[in-house]
Amino acid sequence: MTQKERLVYFINRINSDEELKEEIYNKCDPDTIYPQKELMEDLEWLMEGGSEENYDLVPFANDGSGGLYLLVNDQHIAYFDSEGCAGYVAESVDDFFNILFVFRFFCLSKGVMKSYEQFLKECEEDLFEIKPSEAFERFLIKEKMETDKEKVYEKFIKGLTITPIFEINPIDEEYVKTNNLLGMEEDEFLELCKKICSQG
Repeated sequence: MTQKERLVYFINRINSDEELKEEIYNKCDPDTIYPQKELMEDLEWLMEGGSEENYDLVPFANDGSGGLYLLVNDQHIAYFDSEGCAGYVAESVDDFFNILFVFRFFCLSKGVMKSYEQFLKECEEDLFEIKPSEAFERFLIKEKMETDKEKVYEKFIKGLTITPIFEINPIDEEYVKTNNLLGMEEDEFLELCKKICSQG
């Protein structure tokens, strides 16, 4: 099954389960999973300056600040925010939903890369708010997804450091290239990606 097919499967599964859909809306960020066509205008707005890269982008979720979650080239999941930052967050569609249903959100800061303990510290306030969800637990079990939080964290780190990195180099000179999601200098981020990839 291709990643596009997996995405369609999960979109249909989530939107046909009212309890699961409501739990996502109340407890997750992004809080709504959409069919592709509903977010195409949002994607066109983010891509207003064009792109030198010929990505195949499928938007399927957004957040309250106008950012989009995208399936890229039928492979990985990226996040493209409205402030000019972009990057991968998950190696696959399955990993995206695994991370979302365990942690409820994607904690994007430089500190999360250091260790699982630092990740917990960086995101402590939001993680503390997590309440048990029978709907999420049923989903994770049925889809045979990872429930060990440290192992899910490792999936997240692998997703953040996929190379070649996801970035938008605009065609229109009035726009600038996107920055990485962690607020790091480009060379520093690329070195970190190489280091993580070599370890894994």
